[in-house]
Amino acid sequence: RAAMIQRLLEAARALPGVRNATVASGFPLENAAMTIVGAPDRPTVAGLVGEGYFATIGVKVPAGRELSAEDHAPGARVAVVNEALAKRDWPGLDPLQRMLGKHRVIGVVADHAAFAGKGLHEPMAFVHLPSAVGDLPCLLVRTEGDPGALATSLRRLVRDVDPTAPILRVATLRDHLDGLHHQLRVASWLLGLCGLASLALAATGVHSLLAYRVARQRREIGLPVA
Repeated sequence: RAAMIQRLLEAARALPGVRNATVASGFPLENAAMTIVGAPDRPTVAGLVGEGYFATIGVKVPAGRELSAEDHAPGARVAVVNEALAKRDWPGLDPLQRMLGKHRVIGVVADHAAFAGKGLHEPMAFVHLPSAVGDLPCLLVRTEGDPGALATSLRRLVRDVDPTAPILRVATLRDHLDGLHHQLRVASWLLGLCGLASLALAATGVHSLLAYRVARQRREIGLPVA
């Protein structure tokens, strides 16, 4: 599987109009996560990504380097951390070559939204996508022109490299983000609807309780009025 992924990356990078290509365990903001225990009381969320991931998605690496093909070798336990994690675990110190659990830090990337539901400055780490998790990897391609124009070529390329590989979805990053935002809008609308229903039920309950108490005390209220 690892050899197939490497052939897929080399073929994708050779396509006209492709600036860079990488793989990950999911689309951006849907990347599968694992847990790295950096300290007993501070577990770290980690994304599974391939070589050249940050260059492909356009995230800067201000210190060190990002993951490369050599980091995929057996026994190579390395990680790239974001600036928020470096400030949390090593404030005022150089995070490079330090240990995050059993992983050696080789680079620091700018804070960015990596997982849906996580904050922009959430402490995160990124480790190499292992071949064992590569049954359904996500191929990410950065293009020089219209990304939609390469959809057919990418489908054909995947079929040529591995005819048995399932192609579940082909989408531009803009379409992918629009889909995520649509899901959030629908969820917000449903929560708002539930809130309005709860408010209506509460108002009805208060009105019914007041009407019941007034009906029971109508005689007592009438006497002082009279």
